[in-house]
Amino acid sequence: MTRRLSFQALAAAFSLAATTMAQQAPSSSEFETERGNVLWTLRAGLGEEYAGELLTVPGDAGDDVLVGRPRFYDHDQLVGRVERLSGATGEVIEAGSWNGPLTSERRGDGYANQLAWLAGEKAALAVGRTRARCEAEGPQGARGELLVVDPADAGAVDARVCAALERMFFGTRVASIADIDGDGRDDVVVASAPRRSKQDGDDQSIVEVVSSADGRRLQSWTCPTGVFGFGVVLDSGDVDGDGVSDVIVGSQRGEPGDEAPTEAWVHVFDVATGRAIHSWTGFTTVDLNLMFLGDVDADGTGEIVIGGPKVFEGADNMPTLTVVSGADGQAVFTTFRTNRRAAYCTAFAPLGDVNADGAPDFAVSEPRVSRMWDGRGRIYLVSGADGEPLGTLTPDRLDAAFGLDMAAGQLVPGGPPELIVRALAIDIERGEHDELRAYDLTELIAERTR
Repeated sequence: MTRRLSFQALAAAFSLAATTMAQQAPSSSEFETERGNVLWTLRAGLGEEYAGELLTVPGDAGDDVLVGRPRFYDHDQLVGRVERLSGATGEVIEAGSWNGPLTSERRGDGYANQLAWLAGEKAALAVGRTRARCEAEGPQGARGELLVVDPADAGAVDARVCAALERMFFGTRVASIADIDGDGRDDVVVASAPRRSKQDGDDQSIVEVVSSADGRRLQSWTCPTGVFGFGVVLDSGDVDGDGVSDVIVGSQRGEPGDEAPTEAWVHVFDVATGRAIHSWTGFTTVDLNLMFLGDVDADGTGEIVIGGPKVFEGADNMPTLTVVSGADGQAVFTTFRTNRRAAYCTAFAPLGDVNADGAPDFAVSEPRVSRMWDGRGRIYLVSGADGEPLGTLTPDRLDAAFGLDMAAGQLVPGGPPELIVRALAIDIERGEHDELRAYDLTELIAERTR
């Protein structure tokens, strides 16, 4: 069933929840008091970046951090690189169960833009190389490949998957999905886009589930009529409560002849049957973002967070976040920001149940607050049950952007999870540069939940 969500109607129907964040916006004094404790900070070199995927994975004590670096100087050569960082110290791990770092095979191949950690009996890492020529046999004119690598064996390739159709960019988005083929390891959801995107209803974008063991295609969906950018964002989780993970696909839509998309769609697909469980339309967000949250209302189904940092040209609403029900597709709650330039909902991160109310909570970023690209950003810690604010994290310096990406994990055993944040920092000597910072949220959460 397809449901059209009007955010004006949602704001009226959920007026209390919808205005929660606007009413709870931090004051100037809170900018000075609501900072998490910084565990460590990493600064990228000149011309380098931490712009790839940011993940947390199990380590020897607490969780470690995986980060993709599409631009990294290796002996004066600009390459892609995947690093595993100690969650406790931020130091690059180069031995033991992670024999890395992993680097691209050639310059400019899009290596490390997309990553997915595949948990299981033999954990692995899925790495997208969106602009590489596929080294396995592939269709004419296709670009990109997916590598499933063994991080404990110097990145030995377990599986190499190429595009199924001609003239496609394969692996434009990648996400893990709980074991589908019964081999004891997570599998991979992969999106592919045509090398020339069509906006006339004939977009050939495709989303597939592939086996992490041998690259077999287990299920696939082609772009629905009238949709383009099928698979601009992906996630997975058990939405319908049947014990098997479903695939969550974000798309953009426009009428034939439109020069740009005019709305965003979200679809949830059952992997076993291929059928659509839920479809939502009417989102007016550009750069659509979504995340599987989990069961917030104890009904046995999983909820999804949907939002985006900008609205389409001509839309009269503000950047909005909505949590939708996995049971009936209705909105559980919605929140919005009144500043269109704040880039609200740029990134999400799951926090688990930090306020002990039985519902999973999450973080949502707003990288810039002022009207100019010169203000401190904010990260809101949000109750998954009702959207109530649990705290606001702000940087202790003037960043160009704070919260471009985030990941949460138990870097230090015990207590609430820590939050790893990507920021675009400003330095008098170095100018703007990428940074990663790990924040301890213990005091911040305790203050709001005591």
